[in-house]
Amino acid sequence: MSEAENKNEEILDESLSETTTEEVAEVQAEAETVKSEIEEKASKADKVSGKTKKSSKKKKGGFFKGLKSEYNKIIWPDRTTVAKRTAVVIVVTTIISVIIKLLDTLIQYGFSFIVK
Repeated sequence: MSEAENKNEEILDESLSETTTEEVAEVQAEAETVKSEIEEKASKADKVSGKTKKSSKKKKGGFFKGLKSEYNKIIWPDRTTVAKRTAVVIVVTTIISVIIKLLDTLIQYGFSFIVK
């Protein structure tokens, strides 16, 4: 590269670093402003929620009413679906138990062969 291109790159790098520093300062100032606004809103919310917490303690049956409404939303499987899934579980369990038994027998045979 020529000297002129090197100087152009240096000037560009300097201007970018100055711009970046200025932008960082602006963003930090905005962040402080937003942070103070959030703290003010949080303190107001704490005051308001303190009042609502007292009134919510008076309401005792809300939990069980909510529990009942959620329980009613459950979609239970029909009898055929339960039967099919139960059969699949029994078949898979039987297959896995047979595989485990075969592996156990092979391992026992291998150890008895090594020991003798």
